[in-house]
Amino acid sequence: MGRMACKEGGRTALVMLGVALACLAMSCNGSAPPGLEPTVRDSAGVRIVESRSAKWNAETSWTISEEPIVVIGRAGSGEDLFNVRGATRLKGGRIVIANHGTSDWAVFDPAGQWLGEVETPRGGRIWEIGSDDLLGTRRDELDVEEVRMYGILKPGG
Repeated sequence: MGRMACKEGGRTALVMLGVALACLAMSCNGSAPPGLEPTVRDSAGVRIVESRSAKWNAETSWTISEEPIVVIGRAGSGEDLFNVRGATRLKGGRIVIANHGTSDWAVFDPAGQWLGEVETPRGGRIWEIGSDDLLGTRRDELDVEEVRMYGILKPGG
């Protein structure tokens, strides 16, 4: 019985190898210029395919704007960010950024102008960001977890 399982496992492996080779052969149609063929390699069981030639032309390519939509935090302005861990745009357009270096959350208006900060205790964790507040937890000196709400500044104050 052990032999049979081994034989079936071997057949399965051969079938899978055949399918993989067939897929690889179908995906490489030979249209890349010499020296620019895709490279296929394996990394910890994950197949990585690198293409050295573009598959698009001037009509089908996409680009991004040279200028950003919004600029946040200008050096020396008091709006500096340190070790940013996340950002989100709220319903009204305000932007909230997790400034992990200070454990504060910086709040900006839709144009990127700094409105203020929401101070949170070190070691706390924010679970949800609403349009008016942050919902978080922190542990006190006895390691008891408590839930806290931290208000977010509104535009104009």
